[in-house]
Amino acid sequence: MQLQATNSPFSQEQADLLNKLLPGLTDSQKIWLSGYLVASASVSAQASAPAAAVPAASPAAAPASKEITILYGSQSGNGHGISKKSG
Repeated sequence: MQLQATNSPFSQEQADLLNKLLPGLTDSQKIWLSGYLVASASVSAQASAPAAAVPAASPAAAPASKEITILYGSQSGNGHGISKKSG
């Protein structure tokens, strides 16, 4: 599959570079690259989003609980053993 500048958001130069790079990548490299690009886009979106207002803690607020709940899921049982060690 050839990437075309006419039907993509890439310039002709970028499309040419991608067309040279992509065929030489292994499947695992393509998967890694796709994850990298998704994470990069997510970080960029979060950085450009306006910060949500964080309400100030009231002076009469109760102290935070130090108890945590650890949830786990496992087919082999390893998650259960790790959750016991963490607690």
